[in-house]
Formats: sequence, structure tokens, C-alpha cells
Amino acid sequence: IHSARQAGLGVPHLDPLDEVARYMLYLTKSDFPGTYAALSGNRRLAANGS
Repeated sequence: IHSARQAGLGVPHLDPLDEVARYMLYLTKSDFPGTYAALSGNRRLAANGS
């Protein structure tokens, strides 16, 4: 998941704070607690460049 933000009209920009990805993980943990560990693990691997 690559977080992007779009303020008004125009082109979205990457979000260096990664807010969208963190919010999606939060919602996933709330709705599907059994899948959260797999997603959060993949996120760490992607952040490390693996």
C-alpha cells in the first residue's frame, strides 16, 4: 500500500507519514483480526525493501 493524498483538484502526492496505510491496517485489525498479522508483517518487509 502506497499512501497518497490529494488536496482539492490536481494530482495526488505521496504521503511521507504513510497515514492511509496505517489507517487501512487499523480498519483491517478491527474488521478482520485474523489477517492483521499477515498484513502488518508484509508492510514491514516492504518498508525494509525486501
